[in-house]
Amino acid sequence: MAKRKKKVENKRILALELYKGFLKAEPDLADQAKAAIEDFKAQGAKWDENIVYCPNDKILLEIKKARMGDPDAKYFKRLRNATAGLISAVATWDLSKVIYRFDGDFYSELKETEGIEKVPVNMLLHLPYKCLCLQIGDESRFTYLNYDFEFKLYELRIERLFFNDDENRIESRSYFLTLSSDKLQKCIDHTISSGIDNYKRMGLPEFSEKFEETYRKEREIFQSTIQMILFILSQNVDIVENEENKKARKKYTRSGAKEIPKVLDAGYRVGAEIRNVREINVYKNEAEVNEQNLDTLLSAAGSKKTPHVRRAHWHHFWIGSEKAGNRKLVIRWLPPIAIGSRLEDLAPVVHDIRA
Repeated sequence: MAKRKKKVENKRILALELYKGFLKAEPDLADQAKAAIEDFKAQGAKWDENIVYCPNDKILLEIKKARMGDPDAKYFKRLRNATAGLISAVATWDLSKVIYRFDGDFYSELKETEGIEKVPVNMLLHLPYKCLCLQIGDESRFTYLNYDFEFKLYELRIERLFFNDDENRIESRSYFLTLSSDKLQKCIDHTISSGIDNYKRMGLPEFSEKFEETYRKEREIFQSTIQMILFILSQNVDIVENEENKKARKKYTRSGAKEIPKVLDAGYRVGAEIRNVREINVYKNEAEVNEQNLDTLLSAAGSKKTPHVRRAHWHHFWIGSEKAGNRKLVIRWLPPIAIGSRLEDLAPVVHDIRA
């Protein structure tokens, strides 16, 4: 008797599974979102459409109408149990359908990259697509920009998708970072304080405490997500289209290929070189270590330092002329440097992925 297959395979891309689920409930999701956006604009709502495609606040109002059985609710009735953040994320991601899949070892190094506090937060307003899908291991993150109409500020929205083995289903957690300053820490502090004030105004002080605890505890979510965004924006990116995905897209006609998400491998060459550095710095032959101690080996090599990897860091600088009106900020990811090893650096290859 054949074994029963698991209902959901943990290893597949959760963002894609969620997207398919949304389309099953709302086959015309793209048209619905577009119609809703036009309706919002007709009501007088204004925002920079080059930065934000589908504002959360307006989607939230539509969901509330649907949940209350309001006949004025025109959109997303079959998705009324979803969050406004997820609907906005999926509707926005539908425009590009691009997935950035990060190498695990590279991601571990990237999220520890130093200098993030010095990078201007305004860099986040220039995403290559209006919604990014970031894949790390079994976890997916939809990342996009939202506009807060009340405070007239942009927000970085993160919809984190993970698999619940006990329930055998995909679950999500929503995060937002108010871009109220050009410094990351100030943005985090402002997001926490404004969130606490909001819950207090609503008469829910117990939620404000939990909100602060969550945001302090899960600061790494913001930090690692921003590190990935900055890497994508970096001039010396190590990003190439996945070969298997490329072949699959070529099998279809041009219109059919658009239905298949484009998968871009991020940091795979650098990740491989990071693994090489680790292997170089580990003595596999114990007999060799017994014959010569470490001090003798370093002395013979002319090095005074123990083999190690110097932490990666961000480097940003201005190019162009302010007078000519073409001055802009450029960011580069400077990879780890192997000190005292045969591999001197982990410089990534530059690939043009705009086409």
